[in-house]
Amino acid sequence: MREAELSDWFSFRAEFLAKKRAELGDLVCHYCGKPGLKDTVNDGESESGLATIDHVVPRSKGGAERDEANLAVS
Repeated sequence: MREAELSDWFSFRAEFLAKKRAELGDLVCHYCGKPGLKDTVNDGESESGLATIDHVVPRSKGGAERDEANLAVS
């Protein structure tokens, strides 16, 4: 990805995770149900438990890239 695209994706990711945290009160993995995922890590912290976004229907199978209905916290 180019730098501008990467920056745009990280902004979208942050907004999506903030919205999910506001809706649910916590970030919970869509797959395993683990609660308490972090949306950022501070210097020196482990990335263990860092939330990311996954496409429910992969883009390669026709899933929309930024359709929130096709995204899950993982």
